Amino acid sequence: SRFGAIPFGSLMGNVSCGGSEKSLFDCSFEPNGNCNSDNGAGVICAPLRLRGGSFPSEGNLFVNFKTVCDTEWDAKDATVTCHMLGYSSGVHKSNSTFGPIPLESFMDNVT
Repeated sequence: SRFGAIPFGSLMGNVSCGGSEKSLFDCSFEPNGNCNSDNGAGVICAPLRLRGGSFPSEGNLFVNFKTVCDTEWDAKDATVTCHMLGYSSGVHKSNSTFGPIPLESFMDNVT
């Protein structure tokens, strides 16, 4: 795996997530798996920030200190983002509802 070898075996096999879960432990799975030492899943987490809103739970979305453009941004994208920030749901906004954003973006055409 990219970040080094892992121990053989796993407690959760055939893990299947639908996308609405808040944790990998909420996904369906079978007991025991067959993970080899070179099959470790990795992740690089990016800091999410909301800026420009009147409350901590609203604002233009920034990832790695760069904006996310609203092209194809919808309610599902907003809900997943809110889940990542610890909220149960979200309402999508567009057209820089919370003020102008810098031109350099981190993501565009999120579907």
